[in-house]
Amino acid sequence: MMMCDIMHRMNRGVLQGVPVMNVGKLVRVTSNAIYIIGVAVLLTLLTFYIIGANMVPYPEAMIPWSMRDIAFMGLAIGAIPMGIACVAVYHFNRLRQSPKKTFKTILLFAPGVVCGICLLVAAGFIAFIMMKFLIETNILFAY
Repeated sequence: MMMCDIMHRMNRGVLQGVPVMNVGKLVRVTSNAIYIIGVAVLLTLLTFYIIGANMVPYPEAMIPWSMRDIAFMGLAIGAIPMGIACVAVYHFNRLRQSPKKTFKTILLFAPGVVCGICLLVAAGFIAFIMMKFLIETNILFAY
C-alpha cells in the first residue's frame, strides 16, 4: 500500500476497516485524562496536608520531614505540570465558546492555583532561609 493511500484512508477515518480516532479528539481525551489524574493527586496530597500527622516518620533521616511537609512539597512540585494540564484542558475543550465560561474557568484553574500558591510559599520560605543563612554568616558583607 502506498503512503499516499494510507494518508487518504486516515483522512477518511478508516484504515483497513478499523476507524482511526481524530487527532484532535485524541489530544483532548489525553489532556483530560492527565488533568483528572493531576486533580486526584492534588486531592490526595491536600488531604495529607490538612489531616496529616506532624510527627516525623523517620527522625534519623538527613532531612526529617513530617507527612504534612512532604505533602506540601509535593503540591509545590506539581504546580508546573498542573498548570500545563489546566491550560491544555482549557484550550482543547474550547471553554472560551461555552456558556458559563467564567464559572467553568474558575473551577478548571482552581487546582492549578492551589499548587501555584504552594509553590510560591515554598519558594519564599527557601529564599528566606537562604537570606537568613547569608546574613548570619556575614557572607553578604565580607567584602
